[in-house]
Amino acid sequence: MRKQWYLLRLWWRLFWARVKHAGAYVADYRQIIDQRLAKDERLAVILTDLGTPKEVAAATLAQPGVRLRHKWTWQEILVVIFLLLFGIPLVIWLISFALTVFLAVLGVVVALMLLGWLIGQVMKKR
Repeated sequence: MRKQWYLLRLWWRLFWARVKHAGAYVADYRQIIDQRLAKDERLAVILTDLGTPKEVAAATLAQPGVRLRHKWTWQEILVVIFLLLFGIPLVIWLISFALTVFLAVLGVVVALMLLGWLIGQVMKKR
């Protein structure tokens, strides 16, 4: 298993176990792996010694003092649903508005370029 894949799976396990600051734990394991790689140990041996991400997450949860994130309350869930229902159409509208403004500016620039070209052609004929 590659180091990045291992660390990603570890972060995923810790995140879904609601471990607060899961990224810090993963950074610690990244540092441990890098230190052992610097001592010319093979990655497969290091990862075998550490255990699977599932085992590491379980061991982390078993440690005293590990803080967990709070569970979502029904109010927070309603806010997320509200934002999804009304936020997505707003974002779509904003993107379409920005695209419309961009195309309008592009049209004006192209029209001015054509006008300049036409004036140049008329001036050449004189």
